[in-house]
Amino acid sequence: QIFTTTCSKCRSVLEFQKNEAQVKSDRNETVYVLDCPVCRNDIWIASQALQPLVKSTDFRDQPYQPK
Repeated sequence: QIFTTTCSKCRSVLEFQKNEAQVKSDRNETVYVLDCPVCRNDIWIASQALQPLVKSTDFRDQPYQPK
């Protein structure tokens, strides 16, 4: 599964998988730490704040199905 986050320093939008991040414990909470490839800033993401990548759907490609 692919997740997204934004670097707070350079505002780059990153896509990553959990296995690409370091897993750390901070105050009894699991956090994921990424190294921004653009500015080298450490990005800390709480496990509850992980946002899965949502693929946008172009509805023009879908057949019309009224309810």
